[in-house]
Amino acid sequence: MRECPPDLTVAQHRVLEYIVAHLEVNHCTPTCAEISKHFKWASPSAAHAHIRALQNKGWLGQTAHGRARGYRLPRHKVNVRAA
Repeated sequence: MRECPPDLTVAQHRVLEYIVAHLEVNHCTPTCAEISKHFKWASPSAAHAHIRALQNKGWLGQTAHGRARGYRLPRHKVNVRAA
């Protein structure tokens, strides 16, 4: 794991790194259920809360409200692993 950006919690940074890795391998962002399964969380709502926090901080953008994969990496934040 790279150094955590100062505006993110460690958990948010881990979720963001997982999203980037999933996107590189699968060419799409993971669903909340996929994120929850990866981190062994009991409910997708935890993943949703992290995604919402990342959106509020500008690390993720929203593409479609209420969609399973309705978020994206903003163009200026694409190289997250180098941050």
